[in-house]
Amino acid sequence: MKPERLYSNIDILGQARQLGMALAESEALKLYRRAEERMANDPEACRLTGVFKKAQREFVRLSQEMDGNADARALEEAEAAVVRADREMKAHPLIHEYYKAGEALNNLIRQINEILKFFCLDQDELPEGMEKSGGCSGCQGCGKGC
Repeated sequence: MKPERLYSNIDILGQARQLGMALAESEALKLYRRAEERMANDPEACRLTGVFKKAQREFVRLSQEMDGNADARALEEAEAAVVRADREMKAHPLIHEYYKAGEALNNLIRQINEILKFFCLDQDELPEGMEKSGGCSGCQGCGKGC
């Protein structure tokens, strides 16, 4: 039987650095950065983002005044303006592409986190459907070959 290898903190941090470097060169991050740049360079996308941020700030301001001072109808209208601005903003093709790329990048990072949980947590601490002994019923590609 092969003895278990103990990894030092320096070993682990070195592996984390390599993972970070791989992520920095990943297709997911490259697509995200490209979408971000395209969106930032598009005047209409910037305008729609500005409209959304302004509506959101107004909603937050009115929400904070809800200590009996703010008009409930004004708050509802501000909320509707946020929803409308969000819908219009996300309908723009470049903004939609940016959100889609961000979602893909976040999904990759989430999958990495699930792999870390799989190897670090005790059996009873694992999320439902992720058993060390029998494979992963909800696996999204940890590489274990389940």
